[in-house]
Amino acid sequence: GGLLAPPPPCPAPPNVEQVPSPWEMPWTSAQWSRPPAALSAPSPARMEELLGFLQDGGAGQDPNEGRFRREFKEVSVLGRGQFSTVYSARCVADQHAYAVKVLGRPSRGHDASKEAFALARIAARSCSPHLLRYFASWWEDGALYIQTEVCAGSLRRLLEERATSAPADPRFGEDDLVHILRDVSSGLKVLHSLDFAHLDVKPENILSAEAAAPRQGAVYKVADLGLVTPVACGSRDMITEGDCRYVAREMLYRRDFDLPKADVFSLGLVLYEAARNPRLLPRNGDEWQHLRDGVLDVASVPPLSGPMLALLRGMTHAEYAARPSTAEVAQHEAVEPDGAALPGVGRQLHRRRSVHEAVAPDDEVSALQKALKEAQAEAAHYKELAEKYERVVQVRADTFRP
Repeated sequence: GGLLAPPPPCPAPPNVEQVPSPWEMPWTSAQWSRPPAALSAPSPARMEELLGFLQDGGAGQDPNEGRFRREFKEVSVLGRGQFSTVYSARCVADQHAYAVKVLGRPSRGHDASKEAFALARIAARSCSPHLLRYFASWWEDGALYIQTEVCAGSLRRLLEERATSAPADPRFGEDDLVHILRDVSSGLKVLHSLDFAHLDVKPENILSAEAAAPRQGAVYKVADLGLVTPVACGSRDMITEGDCRYVAREMLYRRDFDLPKADVFSLGLVLYEAARNPRLLPRNGDEWQHLRDGVLDVASVPPLSGPMLALLRGMTHAEYAARPSTAEVAQHEAVEPDGAALPGVGRQLHRRRSVHEAVAPDDEVSALQKALKEAQAEAAHYKELAEKYERVVQVRADTFRP
């Protein structure tokens, strides 16, 4: 089978009242010094163990010794970062491909335990297609292993590929920006609803996965929660700012801040950079300051509709209180126009009206008839996929049953 075979569906979530708020959990690295007991994929029966693994010290012989080599095959390196190495590997038990992120000891601002805890809580309380899916975590040889779904690549790679394949004009147009905005704002909205802020939104941390149905195109997912922070942390000492190219000014110089609005600012600059591809955002200097003043060089981006330009300006506003929330971004007319309830073709027709492109009634009817046929084909595809998932879930249940 292909390396990107879909993993099993999300398990049923447990009672969320059993999940502690992030600010009720200890967050200092000293409290993560002992390796926890082994973990399996999250399920209601094992949720208490899953959410407690960051505090629970393993006793006796380590059951995770050699676990990665024992449970995975076809291992290859997907990428390396400052704090981690990410592998693609096929699970021996279910024959599906996963990403396994291996993180070393905590360093300033980047504690692997924080990322694992955030992923575990997300797995317990939501199943968003726009957040990287988590399956298991364990300590092995002093490193933390985090098993997630595997994705095809990152938005950064897509930007680089566009610059190579379309060198005359590699900029992302409005449809591309809406696709990114809809998916990523949806993922961040879920993250914020669980009282977490990402704080490192950038193209490298937005992954692209193949959609379940071919006509849907890629699905963007928010990944890398290494700097994740509780929204109500209340202490500047608990916050580490992300990449300087995308960070909001208040995260560097002000005592008052709104962490979710800092994520919104970063996402706005990600979109702005994609619209100017291949020009990279500055790390400092006058242009860096201008962007934090809310000044965008609209002459450098492709033609955008009025609503999209207004949304970009709002997301990158100098004052965080004036920026929209992720929920407001997701509902903005630039993202979900009047045709939001229609299939993809219908949405495109309505968006064309927003930039004053004429659409004849016969053309609209034909387009909607085509969308109806595609939706029917997609429904048949999902029925087949659900049957496959049912078989895979049974295999995993037999594998992980105590």
